[in-house]
Amino acid sequence: MYKKIINLFPMFGVYLQRYFTTLDLIDKEKIFILDIGCGEGGIIKFLTRCGKKVIAIDIKKSRRDFPYIITDAEKLPFKDKTFDQILCLDTIEHIPNDVLAAKEITRTLKVNGSLIITVPSKFWRFPFHSFMKIITPSEKSVMELFGHVRRGYSLFEIKKLFKKFRIEQTRYYVNKISALFFDLEYSNLFIIKNIILRLLALPLFLNFKLSTKNWGTFIGVRLIKIG
Repeated sequence: MYKKIINLFPMFGVYLQRYFTTLDLIDKEKIFILDIGCGEGGIIKFLTRCGKKVIAIDIKKSRRDFPYIITDAEKLPFKDKTFDQILCLDTIEHIPNDVLAAKEITRTLKVNGSLIITVPSKFWRFPFHSFMKIITPSEKSVMELFGHVRRGYSLFEIKKLFKKFRIEQTRYYVNKISALFFDLEYSNLFIIKNIILRLLALPLFLNFKLSTKNWGTFIGVRLIKIG
């Protein structure tokens, strides 16, 4: 347990911020949920404890302590209007045909169902602070490492992708201060960066909680299907 807690601290750069942003956006009334690109399943475990029924999918096979389906978001193996809510967290920027994935999401979500998306925003770049380039890999290599096929999305591009939806809530996260920690998290400093991030975890978390929500290098959106 101690090691699990300690290993969370480097994630304050972006992942924990995404976690809290997602919890804020999730529609608590929706019961049957699809998580596209489930990753390690932190959100899934929380939702399951809250009594939600969650179907998790991912394109990659890996060790996870919860059931999931290996499938492609461009061709979802579910009937029309199956889910009350769909989560697509830091995923759609990895999908080659995002238009086809958006159609599949639209098809499998019920009318008045909610879609929660988190993506890099139009403000994202790596490193965000140019003076960090001396200790970070290139943006191209980072995108290749994480399998990005595009840099990110503007709010306009999200609206264009999901034409049958209206945007209900928008949250920006990772501001200019926390972006510095994100740069550090993916720098070439290795062990040193983890020590620094752990020491500064609390002020970084407070910066995230107290910062304004109208600007950020990442964006979270809750959309409602209207047709």
